[in-house]
Amino acid sequence: MVHRALRHYPRLVSVVLTYILVGFVFVIVGHEKMHDFLEPFGIGGIFVAGMMYAYALTAGAAAVMLPSFAVDYPIELVTLVGAAGNLFADLILFRFVRENLKGELAALGRIPAFAKTFGRSWVVRSRFFRTVLGFVFIALPFPDEIGIALLATTRIPTDAFRILMFIADVIGVYAVVRIGLALY
Repeated sequence: MVHRALRHYPRLVSVVLTYILVGFVFVIVGHEKMHDFLEPFGIGGIFVAGMMYAYALTAGAAAVMLPSFAVDYPIELVTLVGAAGNLFADLILFRFVRENLKGELAALGRIPAFAKTFGRSWVVRSRFFRTVLGFVFIALPFPDEIGIALLATTRIPTDAFRILMFIADVIGVYAVVRIGLALY
């Protein structure tokens, strides 16, 4: 079962493993050491952490890093700068990588149980639902590639994508920072 998942969905499995690894590292290192390491990077570090939040293999690390900046900077500043970095990375993904994960999602849709459950639904087939679902995936602390692949299937114009992404990124970064501060 695990071997089949690795073979068919290598990116999705690597995302799950990355989150587990980052969780272990954070538990071992702790909040104080993480904060002391990140403090010298300042606002540029917030922008880079926001960029990292967009990519599958670094989203978990960014979800731990962003709240650490909110100790020294206002949460609004961390949110806006982190969201700007995330938008920058999203635009790169939208332009260059969107076809990769779209293929894996299409393969997932060919699994009989998945197709039977979701494939016949008018909701999944509607562009509106895929747009909303893509927005939700980008706002949540999941890799943005999934949301971008869903949005790529809707043929959304780039200008509308930028606006939608920035709103989703602000919501997502704000939620991560708030939740992270509550856990510290």
